[in-house]
Amino acid sequence: MEAAAAQLSAGGTAVDGALAAAGVLAVVYPHNCSVGGDLIGLVRRAGEHPRAVFGVGRSASAIDAAALRLQFGDHVPVTGPLSISVPGVVSGWQALHELGASRPLAQLLEPAIGLAAEGAPVTSSVARALQALDTPDPGLDQIFGPPGSRLAAGGVFVQPHLAETLVQIGSDPETFYRGELARRLVRGLEAAGSPITLEDFSRHHAVVGEPATAHAGELAPRLYTTGLPSQGPFFAGLAELLASLVGHGYDLLGSDAALLARAFDEISRIRDDLLCDPSRAPGAGVLQERLGGIDLIGPAPSAGRVRRLAVEGTPPPSGDTVAVVVHDEHGNSVSMLQSVFHSFGSRFCDPATGVLYHNRQSMFTLRPGAPGELGPGLMPPHTLCPTMVDAEDGASSLVLSTMGGRSQPQILAQVLLQLVAKKSASEAVSTPRFVVGDSEAVPPHRVVTAEQDLPADAMASLLESGFDVRIVAGRSEETGHAQVLRVGTSGVLDAGADPRSDGAARRSG
Repeated sequence: MEAAAAQLSAGGTAVDGALAAAGVLAVVYPHNCSVGGDLIGLVRRAGEHPRAVFGVGRSASAIDAAALRLQFGDHVPVTGPLSISVPGVVSGWQALHELGASRPLAQLLEPAIGLAAEGAPVTSSVARALQALDTPDPGLDQIFGPPGSRLAAGGVFVQPHLAETLVQIGSDPETFYRGELARRLVRGLEAAGSPITLEDFSRHHAVVGEPATAHAGELAPRLYTTGLPSQGPFFAGLAELLASLVGHGYDLLGSDAALLARAFDEISRIRDDLLCDPSRAPGAGVLQERLGGIDLIGPAPSAGRVRRLAVEGTPPPSGDTVAVVVHDEHGNSVSMLQSVFHSFGSRFCDPATGVLYHNRQSMFTLRPGAPGELGPGLMPPHTLCPTMVDAEDGASSLVLSTMGGRSQPQILAQVLLQLVAKKSASEAVSTPRFVVGDSEAVPPHRVVTAEQDLPADAMASLLESGFDVRIVAGRSEETGHAQVLRVGTSGVLDAGADPRSDGAARRSG
């Protein structure tokens, strides 16, 4: 966050800070994000409503879902060339820059370029991800060493080819999609077996538009998030549902935690059915009809199968994203996420350019007729869910986001519930929590993953809920990394960075 703070201290805008941080993170946390990933964000200019930014690439125009179905069944491969769609991050950077940067992109990327060229430290988070990276790849191996001999924490990794790529992006981001750099990228993808073509790259542009909105009572008086293909519409529906429960006096963070878990489970089922490219969206009333049909009082799933699993250690990383929230002295705000989806994404890094590609295409299904079925030129169903919330009187707002894959709406909901309970921003993101389901591309049987230091009444409620309960260590990365700013008319009032991550809250000046 030092790169962002430096921009703000020098009088830069929230967008300047967000882009500087995004560039650095794409270098130092390659297991989380990359210029070969996707980006979704909200940008708010002072005194205006937020704008939604989708730096989300599309599937190849030549993709053949029927042929893939014969080979792989209902599920797109989770790694490898067929898990890759066109990367959207660079187009997202362009769109963000146009919405509020005050400095050239090349200048904002200077810290990232320096770290790529001169070397970045292997943090504990990167080291854990490298230990689980057991498949060889020429591009990754030349940076981190081969499987069995990966760099360890405290080491340094150098990415000279990525440094050159970032210089070209800073000079002219268009070259990533419609220039010589695009041609080099496509040659590498074709050699790896991807059907993505230069035409697919050249057709790509970020999408900028209106946010998804909701009025969720005390929980989120005016909620702004992003629409399809993100989880935003489902988070908005969840927030409205929870606001109703809070209004009826339910203690969702305590003795009624099982009700909260039921709500998470129901919303997740609806999302799994309906999350898709906007062009495939069901009719306008379908989501509302499904939300209206949620029954939290009937029999719980797996009723009578209460199972308490032993406390487990830290698992290998499986899904990763970075969240950045920024507010500046001019009154502008940014909430954004960029991601390669699973740890090291597709696990393909182009040796010639240093670009590590995401595996976002694995979020599609191959089930015929499903809204999220893979097809040519479609945005993948997306987990990223940036959020802003305004108080009813407009005197204050929240800028928040979280990593956590499919669990992002659940994590954001618990943060908002903590804030409603008068917790500080730091307390809201650090307090013990739980998630239902899993962040993987293919969800398993519904299981509640609960941190062991969850309040006793909440834990008791979950253990009696009918869900299987898997208890993990406190502040587990499996329950996500949330970041939140509470903003007033005089600037940032309160800030919280999740202790489950390496992140930090920084004030400039």
